[in-house]
Amino acid sequence: LLLAYGVGFLAIPLLRYFWVQWKKNQIEAQNQERQENAIALNQADEALQNKIAYAQQFAAQNVIREDNLVYSSEKDLLDQDIERKDQIDAEWEQRLELGSTQNLDTTN
Repeated sequence: LLLAYGVGFLAIPLLRYFWVQWKKNQIEAQNQERQENAIALNQADEALQNKIAYAQQFAAQNVIREDNLVYSSEKDLLDQDIERKDQIDAEWEQRLELGSTQNLDTTN
């Protein structure tokens, strides 16, 4: 029993050391690849720079807040509809008004 404890006492840290070194090498390789990609992007030609600038227009982050939610799983669906009745009605009125003004514009 004492022999098993002694072997475990020495073997477990040794195995952990090699595992940590292996993971460290993986992370360093990933970081090196990321750095090479970043350098390639910074030294890109004009066409690629234009594509990147165009893509950044669509990369805006939208934070979803409570007032942006349509439905939540925390409450029953019918309760949510009742609570948002005024907002839903206002949205429909806005759509109807927008639709009627667009129809008037196309008929003129």
